[in-house]
Amino acid sequence: MPSRRSNEPGTARKFLDYARPNETGWTEVIRIDDLNQYYNTTEFTTINGGAWCRNDGLLRNFNVRRLKGRVQNEQGKTVNRIVAIQLCGFKESVVNRAIRGDIRSEIAARKCAILMSGGDIQVDHKIGNIENEPRLWNPATQLVSDFQALCRAANAAKRGHCRTCQDTRRRFDARVLGYAVPVWRGSQQYDGNCVGCYWYDPVEFNAQLTRHLLPEPVAVPDSVPVPAVADQTAPAASAESPSMQTES
Repeated sequence: MPSRRSNEPGTARKFLDYARPNETGWTEVIRIDDLNQYYNTTEFTTINGGAWCRNDGLLRNFNVRRLKGRVQNEQGKTVNRIVAIQLCGFKESVVNRAIRGDIRSEIAARKCAILMSGGDIQVDHKIGNIENEPRLWNPATQLVSDFQALCRAANAAKRGHCRTCQDTRRRFDARVLGYAVPVWRGSQQYDGNCVGCYWYDPVEFNAQLTRHLLPEPVAVPDSVPVPAVADQTAPAASAESPSMQTES
């Protein structure tokens, strides 16, 4: 195969020719392996953070979604690399962090999910890296359950932990807060999925860890039959009863 070293504009141009964005700037998810196989090259394999698919190059007018995965390099070591690319619309037509008005109003009226305070509330995307969730970029497809209320201090703390998670590929360990487990779903290895992390949804995290402490619900039938009670009232004497006869 040819050298893996890429000519960044040329590599990006090949990608566009292969991916064929539609009139709104969207493509399907394009696997790096498919690109390399199609062009009989290795130039699409990223070893420097994806120089050819950065936002400041030929793809600067697109919202670029980079999907990462664990793969083996030439030395047989497992490393993190970009394994697929998707263009998710032109930048001028997509507002990445816009939140629909009705959702914003509902969440902003709640108390902080961590400190239960009602002041300085911010509407937080539960997912730490919304680049991997194009559905959240479009206000029309957002759900109330995608967001949570956090006060400014809590949101700043979460933002820092999310950044550390993405840099180290290790999810936040909730044991430092006194919990018995680091996450309630999945492992501590970050694979792009935030569900199960404390910061993703503190309320759900506590609920999952305390389910066994709740009493078992008692089944109550819709209706309870009432047993029949015998009538204990003696019948009244009839006015027409024959009179007692006296022997003479």
